[in-house]
Formats: sequence, C-alpha cells, structure tokens
Amino acid sequence: VELDEEYGELAREKGVVAYERVPALGVSDGYIKTLAQLTLDALKGPCGLKPPCGERICPTEFGKCPNRIEANV
Repeated sequence: VELDEEYGELAREKGVVAYERVPALGVSDGYIKTLAQLTLDALKGPCGLKPPCGERICPTEFGKCPNRIEANV
C-alpha cells in the first residue's frame, strides 16, 4: 500500500483536512540497535509473552489481556 498516495487520496475523499505520514524508522541505526537489545533481553528470561518491565501491566478487569491469559491469572 502506498501510504502517501493511496491513503492520502482516501483521506481527502473522506474529508480529512490534513493527512500526514510520519517517515518510518526503517533501518535507522538507533532503531536497529534498540530492537536487537530488546530481543537479546527477552531471550535472557523465561519464554513467553511478557511486557518489558517483567510484570503484567494489564489491569485485572481486562480479562482478555494476553499477558493475563498466559499467566493463567
């Protein structure tokens, strides 16, 4: 999908006053290094779905939260 052209046109058709696309991070050195570090950090701990802080961050009233379901809470 061409975000600038196709979605820009769709936005204009729908009456959107301003449609701006922020450039993607792509291959930015900082982005790649951070993504690599997050991956390495995740591999150090037990497998499974978890937020970066290591604790479940979903409030208990959100019963369908994947973090809660995997923890069987």
